[in-house]
Amino acid sequence: MADVQVEAYHRFHTDGEPFPDYLPYHAVEDGVVLLCDRQGQTSSIGMIWEVEPARLEGAPEDNWDIVAAAVNGMLLRLPEDAACQLLLMSDPQVADDLSGFLGLTCTNGLARSVCEDRVRLYQESTDGLFEHNGLPFRCRRVRVYCTVRLWPAPPQGGRLWWRRGAETAIDRWLTAVRSSMEKVDEMLVDSLRFSGVQLRRLGADAVKRLLWRCVNPTLPTTPDPYRDDCLLREQVCGFHPRVDGAGTADEARQKKVVVLTAAEPPPETWAGMCIRELEFGRTRASLVDVLPQLCLVWNIHVLPQQQALDRVKRHKAIAWLQNLDPLRGFSEEHRVIREDLEKVITQVFDRGDRILATGVHALVVAPEEEREQQVY
Repeated sequence: MADVQVEAYHRFHTDGEPFPDYLPYHAVEDGVVLLCDRQGQTSSIGMIWEVEPARLEGAPEDNWDIVAAAVNGMLLRLPEDAACQLLLMSDPQVADDLSGFLGLTCTNGLARSVCEDRVRLYQESTDGLFEHNGLPFRCRRVRVYCTVRLWPAPPQGGRLWWRRGAETAIDRWLTAVRSSMEKVDEMLVDSLRFSGVQLRRLGADAVKRLLWRCVNPTLPTTPDPYRDDCLLREQVCGFHPRVDGAGTADEARQKKVVVLTAAEPPPETWAGMCIRELEFGRTRASLVDVLPQLCLVWNIHVLPQQQALDRVKRHKAIAWLQNLDPLRGFSEEHRVIREDLEKVITQVFDRGDRILATGVHALVVAPEEEREQQVY
């Protein structure tokens, strides 16, 4: 055992550069996250909200469309050149939720005993409470988060630096640009309120817990509270990961985190597409039930609309010029591209839609023997 520890110690000090140095998280000030990329990009600010999903189980079909329309309205009102992420997490760590459930029951009597037995069943049934069409169903909490990142004019000098008590240029810069993030916060709350969706802004401790879950998905421990005297990027890594081209490995727990990226996002979405029952082979289940631990991330970049529209028009003009093939006559593929771009231009001018750059990726956490199946 001592030889293994010595070997791990030497490997820890002979690996490449520290993993936290590549994380952009700088600090949290009153719920506003300061970010500074190592690649030299300008400083930015962000905010994270936990979304309380609307109660749609058993509700009329129109309620799904109301929520979808509210999210679409939110995307229409985001400022240009903003980045938005929607995170869907299938979270098996439900101890805090179960403790809250027990707090609502009587302190003694038959009702208390029944509730304690139910909580014990939920906690101990790690392999599934029951099976449906061959798929085990587990006790988990569906968590949804929304993040928005803005790139205001950079502070003096163009970079963030750590402060040591005295007010610096970064403090004055943060005070000046905070209003833009506050407006986004107000807009998001107003856009989703009437659909039954509630937002709760995360504070410094909650931001650290969420980042901890994303960076260390194999660790069940809860991190310590946020510290003001230490960079946030240095507080969210609970182990020394081994990173290669196939994922990030946690050697201590023998698990591997693999990022699955969709090169081309779905051409269309529909209400509840990730949490409604879908067909997976011979099994009908929702996406959060298929994978025990899942983090699905939807990346949205609100492009500068005039520049994006000019780019679409240039692509349309090129497709039109290349429509005639000297050897085969009219080119069918360029005709399809041209018609598709014409639909985009029509939606922008007729319906007021925005041109967005989107991407989808998922984080799958599994032991080596289960990883290939879950990746598939």
